Amino acid sequence: MQRTIKFFRDLQAIQAPEPAPAKVVRQVESPHMAMITTMASRHHKLLTIATKMGISESHLSRIINDKRSMPRWFPAAFCWATGCNLLQQHLDMRDALSEPDMRATALRLALELQRVAA
Repeated sequence: MQRTIKFFRDLQAIQAPEPAPAKVVRQVESPHMAMITTMASRHHKLLTIATKMGISESHLSRIINDKRSMPRWFPAAFCWATGCNLLQQHLDMRDALSEPDMRATALRLALELQRVAA
């Protein structure tokens, strides 16, 4: 019973991550840069974030320095641990920009079919 109460007390102390300004999100070039920027702007130490995430400091350091791949669960946990949503926003923007525009692709294929048929 005490563990449950302590768990809920800890959850109440955690605030949802705040979104980063759009200007900052556009300037970030990589997930590595997003993590470093978040840590610098919030004055967080590596050990503090690793402790909040429940991983070792060396594991977090390897992920930040691109020596280990970023697991799927990592961005959300990092954002909650730092209180800033910059990493997730960068990843979402990168994914959105990498997806091909279906309408443009369909139009290009239709024009090619017309050209071939003519």
